[in-house]
Amino acid sequence: MRFLSILRIAKHQRFHIEPRYYDEVKEDIEQRTSRIKRELKLERRERREGISGSVENSRINGAFAKRSRIEAGKTGFLRFLIVVYLFGGFVGYVYLGNVALYLMLSVIPVIFFLRWRKLI
Repeated sequence: MRFLSILRIAKHQRFHIEPRYYDEVKEDIEQRTSRIKRELKLERRERREGISGSVENSRINGAFAKRSRIEAGKTGFLRFLIVVYLFGGFVGYVYLGNVALYLMLSVIPVIFFLRWRKLI
């Protein structure tokens, strides 16, 4: 059962494939040979250019280089609106009392309607 929420939660992308045949030994051999070929290619390049380093180091550097930034987009703006809404409710309660709480509660259905229409 899913409850209505103000925040949009990202859905996981799923990929499912059933292999027809899986040979663990063959795949391990292929991975090792490809790693050794990369090491040899890197060593040849190092000899030509006089660069020192290892394949392990380059793999780690590559993993950090490929990291993508998190995009704030609509979620950051929506969090800002929620904070403003809560702060406004608190300040309104201090100055107006229960009337401000009733006004704030009347805004919630409007927010859900706009989310349902995908306007927010």
